[in-house]
Amino acid sequence: MERRFRLIGGVRYTWEQKSVEGVNGRINFPWDRFPVSNPPGTVLDIGGKRTDKAVNFRAGFEFDIAPASMLYANISTGFKAGGFFADIRPNEYKPEHLTAYQAGIKNRFFDNRLQLNVEGFYWDYKDKQQSYLSITNSGGIGARTDNAGKATLYGADFSIVALVTKNDTVSADLSYNHTRYDEFQYTTAQLGPSAPLTECAIGPVEPGVPFPRRTIDCSGFPLVRAPKWSGRVGWQHSATLNDGSKLELDVTTQFSSSYYLNNDFTAYEKTDFYHTTDLTLSWTSAGRGVAITGFVKNLEDKAVYTGGSQTPALPGYVLATIRAPRTFGGRIRFSF
Repeated sequence: MERRFRLIGGVRYTWEQKSVEGVNGRINFPWDRFPVSNPPGTVLDIGGKRTDKAVNFRAGFEFDIAPASMLYANISTGFKAGGFFADIRPNEYKPEHLTAYQAGIKNRFFDNRLQLNVEGFYWDYKDKQQSYLSITNSGGIGARTDNAGKATLYGADFSIVALVTKNDTVSADLSYNHTRYDEFQYTTAQLGPSAPLTECAIGPVEPGVPFPRRTIDCSGFPLVRAPKWSGRVGWQHSATLNDGSKLELDVTTQFSSSYYLNNDFTAYEKTDFYHTTDLTLSWTSAGRGVAITGFVKNLEDKAVYTGGSQTPALPGYVLATIRAPRTFGGRIRFSF
């Protein structure tokens, strides 16, 4: 008799050691805007070593409520080791820990012509690692990584696949993701008389070397690069021609609501809603010896920003990374 109820579980032990070697030196450039406590020509060691350990687990169950419907739930933990960013000490950040709760149901209907899956989730982060552009300890501008004390995510994923005809498949995925930094504070430099440009709470000016410092509290803001709504819709069509060759068409549109690119949470660093469409058309010969594929990616030629940060020296000026514009091309494959 087939088992309708199953328990699942596992345990993993992680031991990870990292080390970094190098020096930070300064040359006396006449245009240097960022004087530091160490004079030009001084060389400071940025080396270090750290060891991180963690025990993680997964536990849950699966229950077949019908021959083609399965209910499931699980809890699992995750771990990302700490590390170093390229700067003089202190230049370490702590490990990131995650506890994830998931529950859902997977179904197939109408002789497997329709698949419908729904999953709810709740993620609890401790010491979530967050990278951003800031004033370095050595007085320049560079990338650093800090830990957000706590962050939570919850939401749901919906997925549907339908075999509309023997040659046509329609699929769609939709994700709702509510995110929040429950505890997130970091320190940045005070450059000039104006306060740093951010929507977060700003603490008073504090003494610091080489610049005065301010504590920024971004608790309550959503996670960076985490849209509330995202998903995709796709259509796949196939046709067999009279000579036995095969044509396949794939049209897929991805979409996303707005999200912040960086932890300043300014309007300059927030994207707009976007959607992009990819098209692929393939022809395969009857003997499968030749295959020709043409494609167009980002048909709308939409500018999609995937990351970014305003430079502390020029508030409001954002350096961003961006996906490729409209791209098209083709491939030919020969099989012997």
